[in-house]
Amino acid sequence: MHRNGGFLLVTAIVILVVLSVLALVLTSLSVTNDSAADQDVRGAQALYIADAGLSEASFDLLSPTVYDTASADDRRSCGALAAGLTGVPVGAGAFSVTNGTVYASGATSPVVTLNGNLPAPTATAPTPAIAFSGSAADYGPAGRIMIDGEEIDYSAIAQNASRCGTVPAPCFVGIVRGVDATAAVAHASGTPIAQYQCTVQSQGGVPSVTAPKALRTLTAGVQLQEGWAVGSEESALEGGTTYQSLLQWQGNTWATVAPPAPIAAGASLNAVTCLSYADCWAVGSADLEAVVYGINRFVAPVATALHWNGQSWAQVAVPNAVADHDLDAVACAAYDDCWMVGSFTQTKKKRWTLLYWNGAFTAILPDQVLAAPGSARTLPNKKYEQYDIDGVACASASQCWAVGSLGLASSGSGLNPVLLLEWNGVQWTFAASELPAAVVGGGYDLDAITCLAQGCWAVGSFGARVPVAVYWDAAAGTWTANSPTQGGDLESIACVTVSDCWAGGSWSNGRPTLEHWNGVAWSDQTPPAAVSDIDSISCVNAGDCWAVGSLWQPSGGSELQLLHYDGLTGTWSNLSGDIAIPPGGDAEDLEGIYIVGAHSAPQAGWQEIFP
Repeated sequence: MHRNGGFLLVTAIVILVVLSVLALVLTSLSVTNDSAADQDVRGAQALYIADAGLSEASFDLLSPTVYDTASADDRRSCGALAAGLTGVPVGAGAFSVTNGTVYASGATSPVVTLNGNLPAPTATAPTPAIAFSGSAADYGPAGRIMIDGEEIDYSAIAQNASRCGTVPAPCFVGIVRGVDATAAVAHASGTPIAQYQCTVQSQGGVPSVTAPKALRTLTAGVQLQEGWAVGSEESALEGGTTYQSLLQWQGNTWATVAPPAPIAAGASLNAVTCLSYADCWAVGSADLEAVVYGINRFVAPVATALHWNGQSWAQVAVPNAVADHDLDAVACAAYDDCWMVGSFTQTKKKRWTLLYWNGAFTAILPDQVLAAPGSARTLPNKKYEQYDIDGVACASASQCWAVGSLGLASSGSGLNPVLLLEWNGVQWTFAASELPAAVVGGGYDLDAITCLAQGCWAVGSFGARVPVAVYWDAAAGTWTANSPTQGGDLESIACVTVSDCWAGGSWSNGRPTLEHWNGVAWSDQTPPAAVSDIDSISCVNAGDCWAVGSLWQPSGGSELQLLHYDGLTGTWSNLSGDIAIPPGGDAEDLEGIYIVGAHSAPQAGWQEIFP
């Protein structure tokens, strides 16, 4: 009995020891699990805090407030981010952003181009890689590229065939096509691949970046803005000062750029457009005889077409058939698919200029359009022999419109009917009969047109006092009139969407006009001070637009004007005096502007950097 009791005591002690050990193990496991869970929470917090840093950096790089240095929202340069974004508290921790690195195609070597045709992606045939020719030294290790107007994200640049797969090396991999609401379409071999971005790094720490219990590091490419403003210049014959007619915008500064020879003086550039950072056209005319020979008299203008390849501007010779013409507008659907329009005077009659570019120029003369099927019956009357094209725009490669006016053979014999030409991918035809009856033959002159995939807006006036605005609905295939009740002569228009447009121009007395379309009605806006007319508008997004024009002087000269719309304040400002451009002179005017940049999603997707 005694021996049996001793055995039970020993057993009980063993069980207690085992239970104690189990309790210690379970307690340790619980503490460990709690610690791991806490660490997981801190890690997730640090990740989102680092992401907040990237978002703040993106806003600072692209803030609509560009020159108000007293504002906390003033736009910053890529190399000046750290000063305002170090140790910024957020929730349970803080983030710090380092100064970014700029990657600009064409900075040190020629822009790379597509190595082979790039088809549009499909569900069964996506785009895993994009082959290119040239050196990618100027491109970020990851980020966003532009091919024609399409924006594309990539995760890496591969140099070997095994990573490029079915396309030749080198190539961009990890492809996402058609980002930022752009269309993923086919592109021809040789098309430039452009980039202009700030690669940013952000660290998120809990409870801080300097003494973290959890630290996460993210990097992202932020797409930046670049653009051009063009106009006329004061030649040495007119005032002793040569004014350059090209201004470049690089996100937060404007700078003058010398145009290529032989138009260093005496040039007038009327319009500019860009498909990407490495593909822009500027058009106008140059009085070369006066410049070369010093003859201060009227001579026929020389049609001028300049092309920007991401590194420099070069003059491209136009056909002899239109050498003495003036080019007023340009539109491109692709790198090898552009239209340039204008007019010239021949035997006292104004005739149009219609040029096509697909790697070489082709001139389309009025008689060729008149001979097209269906054109003769839609031409208002054969006595109209004055043809003037002022604007052109393309909704796609197979849908373009050109606008202007027709004039009578002898002036004063009637109203000028509106001119509307339609391109269907094969031929141009007269299409004025498609406009509302009140516009056709009503004496209207359409001066400008802009197109998105959903539709097009064209604006102009009757005389210089009664505005007209017409809209083409791509889905319905019809034109409707919806004009402002005020507005004078509308000479320019730009749309973020077909329901968010700005139109500008002037009255006959030198007073500017500015109108906004909100999808329902036009509203009269207050233009900035010290401007006489608004000749061109370009919007990057709904809260960031630019406009150019001039201030007419009592002496008869003019001074260039550069205006900006700030979406944060909802107002336009005249920034001409705040920009490092030449002072006003006798013949200075900005006629065209175009800005390239992200429409709504500048960040190309972040990547985490693991220690």
